[in-house]
Amino acid sequence: MRYVFLCAAVLFALSSAAAERVFHFGDYATDYPPPGFRSVVAGEGKPGNWKVLLENVSEPLASGASNAPSISKKAVLAQVSHEPLDRRFPMLIFEKEAFGDFTLHTRFEIADGILEQTAGIVFRYQNESNFYVVCASATE
Repeated sequence: MRYVFLCAAVLFALSSAAAERVFHFGDYATDYPPPGFRSVVAGEGKPGNWKVLLENVSEPLASGASNAPSISKKAVLAQVSHEPLDRRFPMLIFEKEAFGDFTLHTRFEIADGILEQTAGIVFRYQNESNFYVVCASATE
């Protein structure tokens, strides 16, 4: 079974002092959601089932390296539940800090989906019906 991988947190709209916040999901227990996050859903259905998993991840090629990609096990954040609903958007909200202006660097993989195959980043989250999202779809 394949999963949707997200390597980023969902961010709030409130201001905070300028600082770098890095999430290393390898610092958290596998098969559980990371602490400090809350699962919610926009639309229909149940909130997502989020877990930190160890998965094979391709590493970027180093200069002078062979053309073969390097594969290693990395801790990733995955939403693993499947609900066949067209209007379901599970989100994982980071609740420990609030951010104003920010720069985000992330990687994600769309690996599976029944009706939709999407992943994205939610920001300026107020509640399940008031937020911004940048989304990528594998089917549209």
